[in-house]
Amino acid sequence: MILLDTDTLSLFLRSSRQYPELFRRIREAPLDDLYISAITVGEIMEGGLALIRKLQPKDQEAAGYKLLIDHFEALKSFAILPYDTEAEAIFHGFPKNIRRQGRQDCQIAAIALTHEATVITRNERHFAQIPSVVFENWVD
Repeated sequence: MILLDTDTLSLFLRSSRQYPELFRRIREAPLDDLYISAITVGEIMEGGLALIRKLQPKDQEAAGYKLLIDHFEALKSFAILPYDTEAEAIFHGFPKNIRRQGRQDCQIAAIALTHEATVITRNERHFAQIPSVVFENWVD
């Protein structure tokens, strides 16, 4: 089971030319093995809403809404793993100093541990500090 973190999914959504190896590996992965998390969905949608707010004073919100819709459509192609009570219990079991360094990364790691998934991330330094999580970097 493969779980893309938010950064990895963002890179994938941006451009196949910039990250050809990542794009290839995601496209070649069996769809029933490829997942994103509820945390990633929240972060991607929050990013789209933040862009809309940023463009609002310039009367350029249409571009922000187009991106939001594009991301929403792209997210629908992935199976989504929930942040449930089991993942939340694992998250709260991580040392506080690690949780403070990256709450969303720790929540994604907890989801991965719940489902015995491998996290695909560029953030190796942070995920290496999270107990028991398995991760790979498909970008560098």
